[in-house]
Amino acid sequence: MSPPRILSTKPDLRGIDVAASQVLLWPCHMFTVALPKRQVRTLNLFEHTVLRLARVGCNDAGRIAELICLDQHTVSAILRRLVGLRYLDQGLRFLRDPDEVASASENGWESARVFVDLLGGRLLPHLYYDTPAYAECLRDDGSRFQGERGPIEARVLRWNAEQRTRTPSAREVHAVARIQARRSGGRSATADVAVSTAGQAISVLDSPDLVYLATNAVLQAGNHEHILLADPFGHGACGTLAEVFHLARGNDEAVRKVAAGLLGEARIGGRAAQAGRGNMRAATGRWPQVARYYGQATKALQDAARPVASSEDARDAARATGTCLRKLYDALEHTLHGLVREYPPGPGLRALLAGQPAPANGAQLLAYATQLGLHAGPVQQRLLLVHPGKFRGELQVELAPLLALNLAVACAERDGSHPLRLLAESHPGWLGFLTRLKTIRDNVAHGGSVEAMQPDALAAYLAEVGAMIELMLPGGTGTGAGASQASDVDGTPERWRHQARLQARLDANTALAPSALDRLPERLAKACIELELVFDAAGGEHGQAAPTAADGAAVVGALASMLQMALEECLALLPPAPRLAPDVDLRALARERAVRAGFDLAGGQLPPALGRVNPGRLGAALRGQSASLQCACMALLLTAELPWLEGLARRLPALARLAGELAALRRHGYLEHDIARTELVRLRKQTYDSIPYLTET
Repeated sequence: MSPPRILSTKPDLRGIDVAASQVLLWPCHMFTVALPKRQVRTLNLFEHTVLRLARVGCNDAGRIAELICLDQHTVSAILRRLVGLRYLDQGLRFLRDPDEVASASENGWESARVFVDLLGGRLLPHLYYDTPAYAECLRDDGSRFQGERGPIEARVLRWNAEQRTRTPSAREVHAVARIQARRSGGRSATADVAVSTAGQAISVLDSPDLVYLATNAVLQAGNHEHILLADPFGHGACGTLAEVFHLARGNDEAVRKVAAGLLGEARIGGRAAQAGRGNMRAATGRWPQVARYYGQATKALQDAARPVASSEDARDAARATGTCLRKLYDALEHTLHGLVREYPPGPGLRALLAGQPAPANGAQLLAYATQLGLHAGPVQQRLLLVHPGKFRGELQVELAPLLALNLAVACAERDGSHPLRLLAESHPGWLGFLTRLKTIRDNVAHGGSVEAMQPDALAAYLAEVGAMIELMLPGGTGTGAGASQASDVDGTPERWRHQARLQARLDANTALAPSALDRLPERLAKACIELELVFDAAGGEHGQAAPTAADGAAVVGALASMLQMALEECLALLPPAPRLAPDVDLRALARERAVRAGFDLAGGQLPPALGRVNPGRLGAALRGQSASLQCACMALLLTAELPWLEGLARRLPALARLAGELAALRRHGYLEHDIARTELVRLRKQTYDSIPYLTET
């Protein structure tokens, strides 16, 4: 077997901060093409002037010399040249215009080479005019060859058999010629040929040669999502090869290995340098949970305000923005919870709210809010529609019932010392602020994302929430704790942040094996990376100390968001759901279909978190408007055909139990008790095992 023929050009990587690089030998078919080359005879300004004078009958050398202020001998020489070029006859009479010289009959021909890549069948945007000079192969397979400055180690890519018969058309070659002309900043004779005649003028030989183009796959520092491919002819980056490489990562094992190798090479320090940095310092003071959440929001603001120098930085800024706003919401919820403990409602008031339907509660609470001076429009009034079951049993840390009880205590019990009265005087639009913050929090908590905000706008949110907390619980922000965390954040080198995300990507890819992160939809792949970041902050799989309730809640929330996204992707692939009669009990039907499909259910019943799902929200989920993990899982049970569900139950028998368990643990974003590390590891593994089946990767 003869060694491969390799064309190698020094890459132009100026301006690229290279974190890792790998030389690839990209298989291509090299076609020889014949191109028209225009034989243009150019005239200078004086020759054009003399020819135009001759055209109007002025052909005397002396007269012309007088008109254009040239020497008569020079004019005579110009006239003789014009005769020789057949623009004038022997009598110095005009024959033809110089624009007629560029006729098709005067075109010459030149040969060049074009390249069709054998992975994706793309025609590379380059015309190669030189005689190919192949590199010396130091190994028979070409994985080591002689470069300009010494031996080069390379990875040889296998070509796709489906692209062997791909032959470029004359029109495609003509388009490449135009691209090359624009790149060189000039005009070529080929590029000037009309498109309508290009197909007739350009010919492509039928016998291509198999060659390998040496190109560099480059991973940039701070951007681990996209791999650049250097142009194999030295013109910077090649978008054509990069696009083919990105598409091939989903189904080509060799390409996936290249990407994994680059990620591994770029991991210079892992996340060992960040050990112990993921856990926040415990906040002190009377309201430690409020102070801790406010401190986390302060830290996230600092992260969001970092300079954005790469796409990785932009993603970090958006993530930090969402984290900051969510932690502010959490701080307000715990503030309201602290108020209920400080100003507990009487048993009669709580029994009243627990004994009447949600619309009646909404009307009652709206009257309280109006009496206090709080503005409540139609959107804000939905925040006051609290289900009576929220007031029965042990009170949970949840905005709506806590807000309701505080409004009731501040107004109905005529307690003039209640801090909510003071808050209503200084912030009459407080309910509107809570509604906006809740919308953002719900989006982030269910796997959505927010756009990065300007640091000033985000700082305004932080300051406003801080002022509200101090009015309701003086000293509740625990500013000392927030300040103590700032130095820890500012002391973290930029490269550690990038390495943390890189290591998280590698961990997610390992957990998904034999599937791969590159095969997943983009938003789900990002969610997997976010999970690994919070999982590492909680101590990872082999942490020594038990994870705190806050760390466990963060991991559970990330797992629930991942599973919800995977279920939504699965629902999007299924045919539209059949219409169901309005009187059908959707929850009972979902339980029946889950039992018939063979899902592992305790006592033949759906998990409580699934069985209690709101029918109205479930109906919206069937219309493609899923808003929670429970709704997405129930919609899948109701939508999918039974044979398909049976196959899914054989592969993922515990899917319904997993969804119910994650939904129950997530509750409203908090864990009432610490969760064992072994439980987090089990839930993580089950979620990762479910994703490839649900997304068909």
